[in-house]
Amino acid sequence: MTSAIPHHPAATSPSSASPLQFSSASEANSFRLKAIVERLTFICRVGARFDPFEFSSLCFALARGVDYALTITDVPAIAHRLPSLIKQTYERRNNSALQPAIMMLSVSTKNACKYGWFHTADADEILRIANELFDSFCMTRSVLMGLANPLDVILKIIPRFYPQLKFCSMIVSFEAKPGYEVLMTDFQIPRNQPPQEKIRLFVVQTDNLETSSCIITPPQVSFLINGKGVERRTNVSPDIGPQLPTDITKMLKYGTNIIQSIGYFSGTYLIALAYISKLTAFSAPPLKDHVEPVITAADADSEIVEGASRITLNCPFSFKRIKTPVKGHLCKHHQCFDYDNFMEMNSRNPSWRCPSCHQHVSCIDLCIDRNMAKANIRRGGKRCFQCCHLC
Repeated sequence: MTSAIPHHPAATSPSSASPLQFSSASEANSFRLKAIVERLTFICRVGARFDPFEFSSLCFALARGVDYALTITDVPAIAHRLPSLIKQTYERRNNSALQPAIMMLSVSTKNACKYGWFHTADADEILRIANELFDSFCMTRSVLMGLANPLDVILKIIPRFYPQLKFCSMIVSFEAKPGYEVLMTDFQIPRNQPPQEKIRLFVVQTDNLETSSCIITPPQVSFLINGKGVERRTNVSPDIGPQLPTDITKMLKYGTNIIQSIGYFSGTYLIALAYISKLTAFSAPPLKDHVEPVITAADADSEIVEGASRITLNCPFSFKRIKTPVKGHLCKHHQCFDYDNFMEMNSRNPSWRCPSCHQHVSCIDLCIDRNMAKANIRRGGKRCFQCCHLC
């Protein structure tokens, strides 16, 4: 019996079709953008009946295409069609499932405004839409204006706690005030950055920059890059101690990216992204001579005055012979530790505390103990000696 289903000729397989040829990446991106714009425009005109997944995918794809065009300083031929399309996508902002895609698209087109893609009236409308969407994602916009001196903060903490790192340039920074905050800002990543420069996230409590406590991530705050949590900087899996600036280079893409911080801040914090490189050879700064702190009458009752004590010439970190005996400028004990061991340990775990008295000791607080250095030479192979000098 003959089938009632009509027979259709075999479709040409994709492999048999000749591939499109483009003379440049810019031309390929323009072709792709045109197809996306036409499809998204059609969906927006259909009305309420559409596939939310396809709508979101097209918005994200269009945002990536705009970002790519920005990174190669190209203005695609369909740029004039974007303002009306942005308005149509904005009309669907009340659908919570579509909000992230609409937000990402508005951020990308907002950045295109800065490069003269649109007429002034269209650019103003796109900026208004982006700001309104921004407000719906954040509790406040005022803090995103940033600190008056974010660069000063970064340049102060690097020699103290990250002497092996070199600051290259700032990407973006903003401030978080005490209390519960939902903050977000976008930033651009160009294609022409040197490969040795990595993008790192700094989270610094600015109330006190003297000790390593300022580089502890607030435990009730989560930091996200492009919607993904930054490792060891979320309230799900926090790091409870001082942290190195997090390398987030692999979490970023060329063009527009978004950073978010959500949670309770216990103080005033600077959140900053910067290009950072590692020093191939670290030159130790000249170490000052350690001067024993003077015990005044006012604090004599609260001080423990050491009598004769046994001092080891081995470093408490490596248990090997101390080469350069150092301690903090406020340390009142005789025991020293090795400079190189201390620096190496804090390059991995920047706690910056004295192993003997547990005081905060940053890189710039280290002093060399000349008496210990002389004793180290005199004692030769002996590991300990008796010290009768009173603190």
